Amino acid sequence: MKAAREQAGLTQMDAALELGVTKGALSAWENGKNFPQLQVFIELCKLYRASADSLLLAPAGAAPTRVHEPHEPYLGALDQQLIERVSRLTAKQQKGLLDLLASG
Repeated sequence: MKAAREQAGLTQMDAALELGVTKGALSAWENGKNFPQLQVFIELCKLYRASADSLLLAPAGAAPTRVHEPHEPYLGALDQQLIERVSRLTAKQQKGLLDLLASG
């Protein structure tokens, strides 16, 4: 996992903030002392743009298999949460939000 994080150009603190976890938790995952919950692991794969099997099965220090999605721009965990929350709003609420943002 450390190699994937470094390949993504992130520090432990950057990754921890994006995932909403502590730096210590991330360190424990990278050192094989613990493992993230499934949903966090999925977000970790997205953040690092690495396949799940490469993070789970790659030898320590090996470069992970990168996941390329040229048609889909990269979104961080916070962006994804925002999109999810906005999608739960009614059409009227979404329009009101867009009007409010446009007026700013």
